[in-house]
Amino acid sequence: MLVEGKAVAPGRQPVRELLVRLEVAGKTKDVLVVGDRRWVHVVGELRPSPAVPFVEMPLRFDRAFGGVDAPRGPDSSQAERRNLSAVGFSAAPRGARLDGSPLPNLEHPRARIRAASDRPTPVGFGPVGRSWLPRLAHAGTYDERWQRTRRPFLPEDFDARFFQSAPEDQQHPRLRGGELIRCHHMADEAIVEYLVPKVDLPVQAVHASHSVALHPELDTIVLEPHAGLATLTWRARTAMPRKPSRLREIWIGPPPPGEPVEIRAGRPVFARLGDATSWLARQTREADA
Repeated sequence: MLVEGKAVAPGRQPVRELLVRLEVAGKTKDVLVVGDRRWVHVVGELRPSPAVPFVEMPLRFDRAFGGVDAPRGPDSSQAERRNLSAVGFSAAPRGARLDGSPLPNLEHPRARIRAASDRPTPVGFGPVGRSWLPRLAHAGTYDERWQRTRRPFLPEDFDARFFQSAPEDQQHPRLRGGELIRCHHMADEAIVEYLVPKVDLPVQAVHASHSVALHPELDTIVLEPHAGLATLTWRARTAMPRKPSRLREIWIGPPPPGEPVEIRAGRPVFARLGDATSWLARQTREADA
């Protein structure tokens, strides 16, 4: 589950803070959205400045805690490896160099940043980068042994969870349709609701000698609450033959009237005798043309 969107203040009246929520089948995720702030020196210590009121705020990870810092030049570069594209991380969280530097706009409501040395877990609703932790930990080992024995194939310790781009708290058990999704304060409406559709989508992999019925599963939902949109992706997989050319077609949806419903032992199979007769006559006419 991913959200490509923004926080929207109620009634479009500027606010300094706003709690947004994603609710999926009773499971909730809360993120506190805060207006722009900077570190300022107050009585000899760094403190967050008052938040600037906002009406809209992107919910991307570049607005969360993270980033890269090089306090003593390029050779001293360090990073918050859970989010490389954000702000707030400091390798040396003391001194005048932080005065005026920005704080993140997205925080966990129960783990707020109080000091420049805090290292909260980055929070957001968008995709997690492939080079970030914990996703990167599933990529496997690309060492000298892999170079000799496996390249260009994936390493033996590769984990398919590397392909999962959603944050861990937005990964859900299989959704079968009928689940209710609510997005709070992500549009002009206070709550935007979606109902996951129940879709029975027949798919067949048609080989030279046979066909294989596939059963797609709902894989990814991308929400755009401010636009009233949702994009759903279903996934199905099948083994490839040794000769890829023997996989002739992929049929998606029910077969057109009069067409074969499957291929068995290299022969087309029809739902009705009349369909077979019409199909054979059509093939004969096309061959004679």
